[in-house]
Amino acid sequence: MDLNTPLVPLAEAVGGAVAAWEDAVAGCPFARDAQADAEAMTDAGLLQVLDEFAAVRRHVDAMLARVAAEVVSRSRAELGSEGLARRAGYRSPVTLVSAALGAHPGDAARLARVGDAIAERMLFSGERAPARHPHLAVAVAEGRLSTAFSAEIASMLDQVALRADPAQLDRTERLLAERASVLGWKELGVLLARARAHLDPDGVAPDTRERHHRRGLCVWEDQDGMIRFDGAADPETGAPIKAA
Repeated sequence: MDLNTPLVPLAEAVGGAVAAWEDAVAGCPFARDAQADAEAMTDAGLLQVLDEFAAVRRHVDAMLARVAAEVVSRSRAELGSEGLARRAGYRSPVTLVSAALGAHPGDAARLARVGDAIAERMLFSGERAPARHPHLAVAVAEGRLSTAFSAEIASMLDQVALRADPAQLDRTERLLAERASVLGWKELGVLLARARAHLDPDGVAPDTRERHHRRGLCVWEDQDGMIRFDGAADPETGAPIKAA
């Protein structure tokens, strides 16, 4: 493989996963398939394999985020029927990505948002500027941070960006990118709440802001032509819906 390709980190991660798997079943002559191999592994071997495959997933998702963001860019509304998604037979880029992944539209949309957040920006002069979230971009590219955690961090930072001090915002992003990789989901939520309060002490109450951020509605057509819905509403928005 060309050492200059951006796929090198992914290839190395896959190599690490393969090596960990082979080491974990080295003393198991009767291993026959993936299930038999997993059942035959020691606890230590199983945990090592889990870590290595988790690293592979982070690298894969990092590349998918880039690709999803580019699909969205090539499908923007002003292109109309000439947009990539429409030409491929889909109503929206999120639907296209969702279908390709066999995933929920919300997951596809999150990948695209992360890809946009970590992508270098093109200036009117034609020059490239750093990503909106450069520290997250590095952590994601290196496979240290998942796209799920990156999405949460980027969302919080974007919410306070207009009111927070730019230098402080940058320091907070760098700190979150470094620490989030060793946290669980709940611990990340606590850390983000503290960071948000520090960056925007006079802003909207965190719980209210979070509810507003989490509002959304996905509408899509499945393979049988059924129109499906999935979404969430804050108490104020959801009350009339619930009553109906």
